[in-house]
Amino acid sequence: MKPNYIYALFVLFLLVSCQKASTEFTAKDGSYTLTLPPLWEEYDDGDELTDAFYNARNWTGNFRVTKLKNENSVDIKEYINKELQEVQGARLVKIGEYECAHSQTMTHDNGEELNAFFWSFGKGKDIFICSFTTDHQDRDNRKVMGEVEGIIKSLKINTNAE
Repeated sequence: MKPNYIYALFVLFLLVSCQKASTEFTAKDGSYTLTLPPLWEEYDDGDELTDAFYNARNWTGNFRVTKLKNENSVDIKEYINKELQEVQGARLVKIGEYECAHSQTMTHDNGEELNAFFWSFGKGKDIFICSFTTDHQDRDNRKVMGEVEGIIKSLKINTNAE
């Protein structure tokens, strides 16, 4: 009986030690950091203003963070209010420390129905748009949306960057 107990502990140890831990990501320009869940990785989507991520083991969607060029020095509260007025279906939500203008839309890509979710938020004059695009049938997946909201919640804006 004792060898089975030791074997079970060894297997449990291997399972725990083989799981990839969360990863901290820092934007190239230093404007923000965030924490990615285990198995999430960065990929290049070709837009230099955007950082893009996905679950590398089991694709659940594409998550992007874009820092907007704020040439008019619009304050984040002003920007969010404008989004709430102009984007159909947008509503105010709070994720972590951020009040966000949140909206979603359905789109098509290569014949596939996709849902795109958007969160606009920031600090002072720093404005960010986070988006998450997933298969239409997965739009209500609470586990995946919880991971995405966890990424947004972990995002820390560095107002001293650049």
